[in-house]
Amino acid sequence: MALFLFPSLLVSAWVYRERVLGKDLKHWILAGLATFGIYIFTVTLRFGSGQGVALGDLFFKSDRIETQEVGTFLSMEHLRIKSYFLWLGTHVTVVFALAALWKERTNRVVLQIGGMVIAALIFLIFFHPDCGYKDWDLFLLPSLPAAVLGSRWVVQSKWRHLFATIWILAFLTLWFPRIPVWARLSERGLAKVEIINHPMDRQVRFDGRYLVRNQVFYTQGGEHKLEVRKRGYKTYYKHFEVSPGDSIQVEVPIVNEEVPMSEEIRKILEEIEEEKRDEGQ
Repeated sequence: MALFLFPSLLVSAWVYRERVLGKDLKHWILAGLATFGIYIFTVTLRFGSGQGVALGDLFFKSDRIETQEVGTFLSMEHLRIKSYFLWLGTHVTVVFALAALWKERTNRVVLQIGGMVIAALIFLIFFHPDCGYKDWDLFLLPSLPAAVLGSRWVVQSKWRHLFATIWILAFLTLWFPRIPVWARLSERGLAKVEIINHPMDRQVRFDGRYLVRNQVFYTQGGEHKLEVRKRGYKTYYKHFEVSPGDSIQVEVPIVNEEVPMSEEIRKILEEIEEEKRDEGQ
């Protein structure tokens, strides 16, 4: 996303060209080298946990889509989902932003922010939503620079109170019905969970991440999982579901079923246990 906003700096390079070609030249050269380096790391070297940002993957390909929510680049599904993202992220904001850009088209700051809006809109048009409509948050990129521009025009208008009211109502109409669903507000709040047979000789992990050290703990509502682990023994699971404000008791499975292992590994584990006992003494 940051790379998509980088071309907007070309607007700054133009409007401040007398400085760019002067004392700021070295900074622009360093910025260009840094951008090129990021591209090399993400695309050529595939640095990090992702698969890089190959330019060919920006377009819709039917064989990359797991659901029927989106289609190929030149399809009605593409137009529908991107129109939805655009309306959700900018709605009437883009109208105010365009008005500000036209009114202050000679203002260097406005031109810079306008370049960011255009770059963000290009990102919205071309980037692939792998998760379909669930990627709505990823495509809100144009909303912030557009809102900055739109606010400049609204506050300077003699009808600013009317426009501000329309803006706020549009925001509430779009977001108020969605926030409780997308933020899962119905599952917010804590539930009390008590493990009635919390074992002392093995680990209990919550949702595969957190170590449960106490018999009683608190969690958010929803479906959860407890794992009972002991070295050399099979791991067993306990699934449960709670709602905010609940207070429940759960019993975890404690089964001493050994994991098949070679004699060599068994001896190593026995030596480790003996060392622990010696350290304790």
